[in-house]
Amino acid sequence: MIRNIKLLTPLLLGAFSVLASCSDEPEMPSNADASKYIVFDAPKVTLIGAGSRSLLENEIDGSFKVYGYCVPRAVNDNNQKSWASAQSTWNQKVLYSTPDIFQDQTVGSDGVYKLTGNKLREWESGNGFDPNEFRYSFIAHYPADDNSWSMNKKSDATGDMGVPELTFTMPLSGNSIDAPLSHESVKDAMYATMFDHRKTAGRVALRFEHLLSAFRFKVNNYTAFRLKITKVVLKGSFFKSATLRFATTAVERPEASGSYAGTFNILPDGTSQEIGSQSTADTYIGASDDNNNEGVSLLLLTGINPSNVQDYNYLGPAALGSAEAPTLYVDYELYNEQNNNREYAYTGVKAQFRPSRPLAGTRYAANLNFVGNEFVLVFAPEGDNWEGGSDNDITIN
Repeated sequence: MIRNIKLLTPLLLGAFSVLASCSDEPEMPSNADASKYIVFDAPKVTLIGAGSRSLLENEIDGSFKVYGYCVPRAVNDNNQKSWASAQSTWNQKVLYSTPDIFQDQTVGSDGVYKLTGNKLREWESGNGFDPNEFRYSFIAHYPADDNSWSMNKKSDATGDMGVPELTFTMPLSGNSIDAPLSHESVKDAMYATMFDHRKTAGRVALRFEHLLSAFRFKVNNYTAFRLKITKVVLKGSFFKSATLRFATTAVERPEASGSYAGTFNILPDGTSQEIGSQSTADTYIGASDDNNNEGVSLLLLTGINPSNVQDYNYLGPAALGSAEAPTLYVDYELYNEQNNNREYAYTGVKAQFRPSRPLAGTRYAANLNFVGNEFVLVFAPEGDNWEGGSDNDITIN
């Protein structure tokens, strides 16, 4: 039986910020003298769209890593420090900079850290130049776990001079779209920068930005039958990594690259979800006590389409329509609510999973809408009302 799926993608607009809070006990005194020591404020988080405590975090609740820069190497002798250039801007000195202030430094969620001997890092003394004019730059990533993050230049050695590049790699692997993937393996990923900070500005206030987009799933039944969903999986090839380059203070969202393949099981095996006619499900698919009844959320690395390709796959390198393009598969049944007879049963009903221009730091609701004899998949950022967009009709078997 041939059925039609219509894919609706609302126009993505708007932004707002959510400030972080923290409650960790500090390892060093919270009243450290910021005129003498480099002191971090509790970091903040920028969210594009609606925030949630479900996977996409709106606060830093664990440690993060920091790299700090100030005095570059001399142009004519890279083995020497150029103290006269410490007051130069990041854009002017980045090619000769090393992480001379912090190398892979762990900082707590309250902004507190400790060096060897339980000390704080002092601002540079000046070495004959005015230390108040020195410009410091900081690059950070969250979480501090190095299993997903890697920095190309991590030491103050001459060999680590030059443009820092921070790479995030999804902690998933697989070569077959049928290989099982665990959405719980992916934790939120964020980065932060502060460029050209002077000691006279006081404490360093880092603001983190999300690198991943989140998707969760909800069913709306607009048919005259009771709907029973028995299987929901997302199969395909997905982007694996992205590298942030800090060649200037204008850090752009990176294009994703590489891939891993497999299947995300959205509806846990052995479970189902039933929705009455002309009704909306009370919960998101996969809601349980383990996820605060917020449903299964997928954190994915999304592309940015730098060449403005018309049929661009924002979730992976495979061409849309190909076997490895991300595809949602659903098994469902329709029941007569008067006599409880099963009227229809469908297995392996599929639709391309293709959000348009998803934003990092935003969680989207993938609404599985059953409308008459159509299955409509609608993406919408959570927390706002959205209108507009484009309709793409897809015929399925």
